[in-house]
Amino acid sequence: MCPTATSGRSNLCAMTRVIGSVRLPELPDGRDQVLWPRLLDLTEALTVPHVLVGGLMVYLHGAVAGRARPRPDREIEVLADLRSASADLPAVLGALGYEPDEVRPGRYSRGDGIPVTVRALERVKPKPPARKAPPVPVATVPGGTTVLADPVAVRAEYGPRAAQLFLPDLARALFATARGYLVDHEPHRVADVAYLVSLTEDPAKVLDELGASRSAERFEFLAELDDPAHTAWLDLGAHGESAHRTWERLRRD
Repeated sequence: MCPTATSGRSNLCAMTRVIGSVRLPELPDGRDQVLWPRLLDLTEALTVPHVLVGGLMVYLHGAVAGRARPRPDREIEVLADLRSASADLPAVLGALGYEPDEVRPGRYSRGDGIPVTVRALERVKPKPPARKAPPVPVATVPGGTTVLADPVAVRAEYGPRAAQLFLPDLARALFATARGYLVDHEPHRVADVAYLVSLTEDPAKVLDELGASRSAERFEFLAELDDPAHTAWLDLGAHGESAHRTWERLRRD
């Protein structure tokens, strides 16, 4: 549902499969009053092809499955196709009150503790915006072209507002998280991979969508998860054992 969308946003909505609806929750520290409005503002303002990645992507997939994590990420990460001449992300974010971080490429903030990081497709350089100021450097997502292919949408509600949030499908969400770990080796990504695996009902479909011919090397760098006693599986509680069986199929099939 894109009730106040521009034509570009309307086209995104019309071409995207909706996988579920989520009422964005109140959070114990009151952060929802900042996080969710910022998220809705940003996704409504973007008219170029884009998806949420990172922690909020993982959270929303869990929420659609009825297993949302209690504490969503504090950062909004967006993978956007910046190849369009109209994709002037600094201008879009500037209109929302964000300023670029001088140290971290692609990160913007507005002093409310909820930064936005814009990422580009791997090996694709954005066209310079139609203005005199030099473009701000943008970080890339490994395998970004794969991640952005065939996105899905979640209808999100917060208070009186509703909007469609675009995500990689579950297979590509798993791929994006695994590739992220390959690059930065952040420990939390291992838990995110296990969590996304626990949401996977059809591992054969995941392998088919990602290309089963590459399955062996795709998860080789996460071989630590082959151990069923890994804390990432144990932290899943009752879902851990079946999730590990799914992981074994993803690794071996």
